[in-house]
Amino acid sequence: MRSTAHGRRRRPAGRAAGVVAVAVVLLGTGVAPAIAGGAAAVAHLAPGSTRWVRATPPSGLRGVLLRGLSCAAASCLAIGERCAGGSCNGATPQLAVATTTRGRTWARVTAPPSFEFAYQAVSCVSARRCLVGGTLDPTSKHPTAAVAISATLGRSWSTSLITGLGTVITATCASVAVCYAVGYSNPPVSQVAYGQIATSRNGGATWTVRTFPATGDVDGLSCTTPSTCTAFGTSLAGGSSILLHSTNAGATWALRAVPATVGLLRWLSCPAATSCVATSTRASGSNWIDTTHNGGATWAGRPIGTTNVLYAASCASAATCEFVGQGVADPLTATTVDRGATWPLRLLNSFGHGRLWSISCAAGSHCVAVGQTWTHAPADGGPLLLTD
Repeated sequence: MRSTAHGRRRRPAGRAAGVVAVAVVLLGTGVAPAIAGGAAAVAHLAPGSTRWVRATPPSGLRGVLLRGLSCAAASCLAIGERCAGGSCNGATPQLAVATTTRGRTWARVTAPPSFEFAYQAVSCVSARRCLVGGTLDPTSKHPTAAVAISATLGRSWSTSLITGLGTVITATCASVAVCYAVGYSNPPVSQVAYGQIATSRNGGATWTVRTFPATGDVDGLSCTTPSTCTAFGTSLAGGSSILLHSTNAGATWALRAVPATVGLLRWLSCPAATSCVATSTRASGSNWIDTTHNGGATWAGRPIGTTNVLYAASCASAATCEFVGQGVADPLTATTVDRGATWPLRLLNSFGHGRLWSISCAAGSHCVAVGQTWTHAPADGGPLLLTD
């Protein structure tokens, strides 16, 4: 089963954003991954990659960046925004592009009106059916958490409210029927925005919301199967990280504290029921990769360099995972083909300056990645669309 990392924080103004460093999946082998170049300067990274091919974006997308992506079979939906002057602050014009040719050609599709995407909240469970989580009427005084659902790969949309959920951070459908949305309540709930998990059993048409006051925040989740998921968050008391496990499709959740030595989790991916990998930030401010093979009871960690940043991950098979991000000013990938034993980093400097925000591997080892590229500054750039 394809495993995709979830959990980038997207918060409205006034809520501190988490620092995402790198996301690495270890596929249940019990072997800690070797991160080649993890603490090295970019000059030591292997340059380029003949594997990736750049696709031509639809016309008229100058200044556009693509942040979210999901693929099913040969079809993919990518979502993003157009940023005036290269700065995306507050509500910005949303857009979507789609492919039915495994990323070789792309077309502009419809973005849901009055809807602000949560950029890691796109999930396609078939070649035409996709769900995107976000906020309805984001500029109003009372924004509403919602999902937009398309059965036409983004050409038309319907909207379903998630009553009781304030803001969506990420959303995913683990099957055609079973979907999850992670976010937090809108104050006032004792003037604190509590973390929440919403579940749907009918493909996103209706939702049930659970609040977890012990966590303070719920920041993301990863599902191994439709019924087995692990969410992570931050405890309200003391600011430490916690895990929430469900084996019954979100009906109940068991809480487990993360050892204080791990720091604050920023990203989580669980390709196996008890094996997860996360990124974290220690009290010193250093970024780490942490792995567990017993459901979070104990962790093994290692520091990573601050020069290279990876934002998202996807696994195409039991042995192969790929990560995307940015090395100084150029797109960056990290790939394993040996179940996480090694992770060579590669700069894709043949595509110019830019970054890759998201990746989805749907068919065998085939992957699609999206992001942004620029010549001098992000404002003069546009979408970066890669396929292999």
